[in-house]
Amino acid sequence: MLSKRLASTVVACTVLALGVTACGASAGKAPAVAPSPTVDPGISFEALSAKEITQKAQTAMAGLTSAKVDGSITTDEGVMDIHLATNSKGDCKGTMGIAHTGRTEVLHTGAQTWIKPDENLWATMASQQGHPQAAAAAVQLFKGHYLTGPADDDLQGAVGMCSLIKGITEEKDDAGGTYAKGTVGTVNGTKSLSIVATGPDGETSTLYIAAEGEPYLLRMEQTQGSEPGQLTFSGFNEPLTVQAPPADLVIDVSVFTDQLTTA
Repeated sequence: MLSKRLASTVVACTVLALGVTACGASAGKAPAVAPSPTVDPGISFEALSAKEITQKAQTAMAGLTSAKVDGSITTDEGVMDIHLATNSKGDCKGTMGIAHTGRTEVLHTGAQTWIKPDENLWATMASQQGHPQAAAAAVQLFKGHYLTGPADDDLQGAVGMCSLIKGITEEKDDAGGTYAKGTVGTVNGTKSLSIVATGPDGETSTLYIAAEGEPYLLRMEQTQGSEPGQLTFSGFNEPLTVQAPPADLVIDVSVFTDQLTTA
């Protein structure tokens, strides 16, 4: 189920790493509320079922070399905003964060990951590492720097969203899932058709699929329940270049941890 796959990719990430926060559910459970179909007769989707349209979107997304995602999801720590560009190789760059916890720039290429926390996040990380008294000192020591670590470090959780394209196109069992056509509208100027997708557990999401050009997934949202979220997709197949930050601005996780104990 395309919507289920996407939600699973988002909520499975361990964002901002180092124990700062983990993603919670991005969508609450609620009974399906499918609007009456109002598809324009001239749209080629008219003769297709909602599930067939969703499958076309999955195929189109699977063929992407890159895409951008912007939006917000509800986590255990609060509402996390996401602004990332990613490609089919898993490279990505952008920002993500929670207002009261802090935000970070994220860079990932190959097997290397760097995050550049803002001052609020540096202080939060110091506190959650068991050194709240060193929070102010950590901000002064590390602000403006990037944090990196080995491939098996928890820091790699920050790249969960970088596997976006792979995550939404992997084959998973959607037995029991249902799809219903919604309304015709626009997303960022592109004509779209909404599809209400309901999983076997009753979890619902609304997908907005392009009704002109390639049938890309333009937006996914969950407005019902206690944990709403929405993601908008754009920048399809745009070139993406990710460069490593200057070496003198990079700090290893182990150095960060060691310096906290003496700060």
